Amino acid sequence: MNTGKRIKIGIYGPIYQTNLLVNQINNIDDKFYAENIIENRFSHNCDIYHGLYGFLSKRFVFTKLFGKKNICHWIGTDVLEIINNKSFQKIRYFLSKFIDVDIAVTENLINELKGVGIKSKLMPIVSNLDNIKIAPFSKKFTVLTYIPQNRLEFFNFEIILALIKKNPNIQFLILANSGEGLPKYDNLKYIKWCEDASKYYYHTTVVLRIPKHDGLSLTVIEALASGRYVIWNYPFPYCHYSPPDVDNIQSVLEEIRKNPVMNYEGSNYVKKNYSISRIVKNDLFNLYNEVLDNCSTL
Repeated sequence: MNTGKRIKIGIYGPIYQTNLLVNQINNIDDKFYAENIIENRFSHNCDIYHGLYGFLSKRFVFTKLFGKKNICHWIGTDVLEIINNKSFQKIRYFLSKFIDVDIAVTENLINELKGVGIKSKLMPIVSNLDNIKIAPFSKKFTVLTYIPQNRLEFFNFEIILALIKKNPNIQFLILANSGEGLPKYDNLKYIKWCEDASKYYYHTTVVLRIPKHDGLSLTVIEALASGRYVIWNYPFPYCHYSPPDVDNIQSVLEEIRKNPVMNYEGSNYVKKNYSISRIVKNDLFNLYNEVLDNCSTL
């Protein structure tokens, strides 16, 4: 184990996930220090470079030339891009010699990566679930979903609209969307992006998530932590599984409406298995030490 000095981690990728991970690392153990590395700024003063969604990054080459370690962290849509693009696969094959270890946030992503010859280890990215409390459901049965303005098709917006029209007595909230140029209904409210979406879970009975492809959704984990029901088109403990199909989702909603009770089991499960102390302090820090000591065992 590397114990001689403070280990510096350079992290780069999508802003939200990058800053989340940087803050978690810096608030846990002073043996590690993390900073957000801007992708286009060349830097070689870190011990490890941890790239989120950076599978085609030239940084892997530059940092390896200075004897640094590289981690490639797959988080969702990046896997979809590489499995559907032969050119990306060829570029990534070249870059593989500069990458010390690949990690992915879910087992399903690990299996997808195997299909294109990439071996990876499980490493989720998690929220601070300790700050999420369980509160009673609102009186109005409410469904919350996340559909960014510029990704309507990817998040199956048409299916959500069909459910909205089919259920005038259910309130629907759509996060990360202003609603500009989109249909309006009495039982639909659009909510622009906010840094802390957790406050909206307390106005929600069910969180619905049905994208074309997904990694480990922080929305799902946070919703479970707050004791909410979750309908997801990926199997996950204490979630209701449904494919992105109006009739299937409708059936699940009707079943939940019969007797909505707090999802305490789901909350306990994610707070135990997806805590920062377990994922970051234990699993991720151990990985960093292993990368520095002996990459051949990974």
